[in-house]
Amino acid sequence: ITPIIQWALHYNSPNIHHVNQSRILILPNNYDSTLLRESLLSVINHHGMLRLKMQQKGQQWHAQITPPLTQVSLNDCDMVNEECFDSWLKT
Repeated sequence: ITPIIQWALHYNSPNIHHVNQSRILILPNNYDSTLLRESLLSVINHHGMLRLKMQQKGQQWHAQITPPLTQVSLNDCDMVNEECFDSWLKT
């Protein structure tokens, strides 16, 4: 288990049930969403730790790298649009 996962398990246990990472990308209006999805999918599938799943059995934690993905989910939100921005904040 990596040091950051050990830290999360130590300091967030017993309430830990998931750890998420998110990023905000500022993109030009004419960006290619298909290319972005394909690029992210390639990075995620190349780096197994981005697909790491932790399971607790008794007092022991076990790590498993899940199989490569076939798709990624992206939420596209225009931050100038107040309704879209508010919706994004709630997720």
